[in-house]
Amino acid sequence: MSISPRDYIGEYASSEYFTFLPNHLKEHAEAILEQIAPEGILVGLDRDPAALLAATGRLSRYKETLVPIRSTFANMGTVAQDWAPFDGILLDLGVSSPQLDHPERGFSLRHDGPVDMRMDPDQDLTASMLLDGLDEKGLVDICLLYTSDAADEGLGVDL
Repeated sequence: MSISPRDYIGEYASSEYFTFLPNHLKEHAEAILEQIAPEGILVGLDRDPAALLAATGRLSRYKETLVPIRSTFANMGTVAQDWAPFDGILLDLGVSSPQLDHPERGFSLRHDGPVDMRMDPDQDLTASMLLDGLDEKGLVDICLLYTSDAADEGLGVDL
């Protein structure tokens, strides 16, 4: 059984202020906007400028209701100071299909491309730089810190 974005908006259907992080999953943002417009505000955050631009374009009919902000989860406190209180917050964690589908972004395992993997292309450090700059122990340490698949000590050698 598939769950629709409308299934978990529920009690917030008449809310005035809603934040959706990030903004790249346009289907969810659109479902929220359909429920809260024209009185409500949806603050959409994304650190990826391409995703923010795509979402803003697709949701242009909600230009009075949608507030797109280029930011990260780490800056939620600052955003909250400017826009709170919120009646609901929806977090979507992870990469988006466009990031995976465009080989130049460096996330794809199906297409050749640079080993980039930056959610924010203005960030200086790429995955390639990280791989080139760390020794085997450093790679294992990062994998242990950020994944549940790093129990294999041979992982640093494989990388």
